[in-house]
Amino acid sequence: MNKSDKRIALILLYPGCVFQEISKAVSMLETSCKVIIASPNGLPVKVAEGFEINADCSFKAANLVNISHILVPGGDIGSMVGSSDLNDLLNLASSSDSVVIGGICSGALLLGQAGLLNKRKCTHMAVSKYACGPEFKELIDFAKNVMPSSIYVDDDVVIDGNIITAKPWAYEAFSEQLMAFSEQSRPESNQKSKAANVDRHGTLHLVYGFCGSGKTTFAKRLEQEKNAARFTHDEWMVALYGNDPPADRFREYADNIEKVIWRYALKLLSLGTDVILDFGFWSRESRDLARKMGESAKAKVRLYYLDCSMEVMAARVEQRTSQRREEELYISKETFETLKARFEPLAADEEHLKIKPEQVY
Repeated sequence: MNKSDKRIALILLYPGCVFQEISKAVSMLETSCKVIIASPNGLPVKVAEGFEINADCSFKAANLVNISHILVPGGDIGSMVGSSDLNDLLNLASSSDSVVIGGICSGALLLGQAGLLNKRKCTHMAVSKYACGPEFKELIDFAKNVMPSSIYVDDDVVIDGNIITAKPWAYEAFSEQLMAFSEQSRPESNQKSKAANVDRHGTLHLVYGFCGSGKTTFAKRLEQEKNAARFTHDEWMVALYGNDPPADRFREYADNIEKVIWRYALKLLSLGTDVILDFGFWSRESRDLARKMGESAKAKVRLYYLDCSMEVMAARVEQRTSQRREEELYISKETFETLKARFEPLAADEEHLKIKPEQVY
């Protein structure tokens, strides 16, 4: 990179990072800075959204002359754990108070790994309140190990000196705070962004019911009534893996789909859009997790129970299966019977709206 009078915003991308978390910040910074993309090896990076972004240089070759901002997005940080090139770059940049360093979601953990958050206030998602499933234990342990002396603050955006950290749904507030530094207007440490406090969050609608209960039919109607964004798990499964995915990989595929959907759902909720999750939510654990995720995004959460007899549901599934429509999952009679054991009834303390069959069809 050649020396220039124009300030430079250095964007650090890595495989599996969530570019949308910083896309607005990048667009805003482009109005006053030259944006440089760096990747671990200088090669194009495939981000979580599925497309590739070309890099201008590698982490090791990045020149910090005229650097005013460094941004680190969240995402799957596994490939960056223990990266000496990343740690060296961040440490070198942090030696200057004039460089603003931003980390959003798990990007904050990479700042912590480099030692930038020692005895500093920060925020992220690697705490039990948000990462509450057993699959997140490794991430929480990693955060504790690399940031033993950092001070966790459960705010949308946290500013400590020249370092800004944020939760994923607060990407707008994160972007605005980065611009505030860009305009040489540094807010006081720990001041919450005004944008983060504006109540513009949508409602999260959770559709609970067994196979053939009418979940998707109801979700589509609700989609129209609420002008909402609907995510039907089965539709994604069929689109990505076909209508008869192998049983031994079904859970893996389902987990992949849910992770992607949640990323978009949280963003939409933060923008004030209602979101409908047509997931079934058969287990109490999955319902509790969904409620916590919604509450963490400051969204209202509503649970709908599609109340339908097993006999009716079995007949519907059998008829649907006999037609073998390509856009629907194939569920045999044997599979239907096996899945019944996984369907957990609602507990007495789970508030919900009961939807009868005549309200759906």
